[in-house]
Amino acid sequence: MIGIFFGQILFGALGDFIGRKSSFLGSTVIMAIGSALSICTGSIPFVSATLSPLVEFGTFRFIVGLGAGGLYPIVATVTRESSQEELANSVIALVFGPIGSVGLILAPLVVLFLSLTVVTK
Repeated sequence: MIGIFFGQILFGALGDFIGRKSSFLGSTVIMAIGSALSICTGSIPFVSATLSPLVEFGTFRFIVGLGAGGLYPIVATVTRESSQEELANSVIALVFGPIGSVGLILAPLVVLFLSLTVVTK
């Protein structure tokens, strides 16, 4: 969430200066790199030797958050501007509403399901 906060500020401003398309692509690349690094937590020799797995994973998730935070303002702006004027607010609510409500509800349920179904040795 901290990465998302800083990503929104950084890429929102960058979108105004370098253009939305470049800012969108940059934040997407950062998010993909952070996701790939998150998958590799504990297996990158020069990083894993110096950081605990929790700090390493948290750092990589911060990078993911930077990218995700960059996507929010750009996608919201493009969605709003490309919608018909009388439907614009409804379209924004339909696009972003489920992210907050459903995502916040389903994320812990998925973790609960995985923790109940995964057999540990």
